Amino acid sequence: IGIDVCHAGPTSVVGFSASTNAEMTQYYSQYLVQRRGQEIVDTKLKETLKLAVEAFQERHEGNMPTNFVIFRDGVGDAQRDAVIRVEIAQFKHAVKQLYPEAEVQPPQLTLVVVNKRINQRFFLKDDRGQLMNPPSGCIIDQGLVEHAGCDTDLTQPFDFFITPATATQGCVLATHCFVPLNESS
Repeated sequence: IGIDVCHAGPTSVVGFSASTNAEMTQYYSQYLVQRRGQEIVDTKLKETLKLAVEAFQERHEGNMPTNFVIFRDGVGDAQRDAVIRVEIAQFKHAVKQLYPEAEVQPPQLTLVVVNKRINQRFFLKDDRGQLMNPPSGCIIDQGLVEHAGCDTDLTQPFDFFITPATATQGCVLATHCFVPLNESS
């Protein structure tokens, strides 16, 4: 599931997208409108998630998803707790309604807060000692991170940087991913 909010216009528009197949080539998408400048989605996520689960069920003979990995973009460090308190609370409320305790095991939730506007830059040295960009998919999870998660309990918050693309000119821009909630470990 991906969630982001656009603030360009008279209102803020929330984009919501959820993959509905294993290859991640089919999606359920929805948008929500809220007051201008509002980043935290305080209503309608519960209903949107229910519709996304119904779309998933249509493609999987009535079966429901077993895990939700939520990528939340556009949230600053100071808003992470609000995302859990307000947005994830809506997801958990929807899960309680969609997955009755006696019938189906509820899905595990993982929240990844994605921040693309960072100041950190990463380089490798080639065999001649020249600096070069790291390859796409390179993960930095020690040293500059807030909470290293590789060798620790992954139920605790952790973060990492990832280089999402190969840059042939200039400096590659890494993405910072912070995982404040991980029930799937």
